[in-house]
Amino acid sequence: WGNDNKKKQKVDHYLKKNVFERDAYRCRYCGEYKNLEIDHVIPESKGGETKINNLVAACKKCNRKKRSNTPEQAGMILRGI
Repeated sequence: WGNDNKKKQKVDHYLKKNVFERDAYRCRYCGEYKNLEIDHVIPESKGGETKINNLVAACKKCNRKKRSNTPEQAGMILRGI
């Protein structure tokens, strides 16, 4: 399931804040506004970068469902803002 040897890069506070503001503090998968986390659309294990264009707000439930998959692989739809 991806490259386990690759160390996950921490998302800094400033970048998190920008992602949450851009996404209007809503999960980009289900629209929930509670228990938000940062999700890599293309997971780091699949070569995804820790940059704003690859990060979205995701509720804990959706982030756990998606795991180390792309939204398509997890059967999830990435909603517009």
